[in-house]
Amino acid sequence: QECKPKMWRSIVIQKGNTLSIQEVQEEDGGNYTCELKFEGKLIRRTVELKVT
Repeated sequence: QECKPKMWRSIVIQKGNTLSIQEVQEEDGGNYTCELKFEGKLIRRTVELKVT
């Protein structure tokens, strides 16, 4: 669910600023939020992943 932490499977890989999900499954779909601090400000962007 949105706003709840996700327990990542071992096939979710974070490298640099990229998040890769190998062997994506339907339950991987949902909202993903990236947060960063820039010049003291919190910046947040959310994208929706749809698995069909």
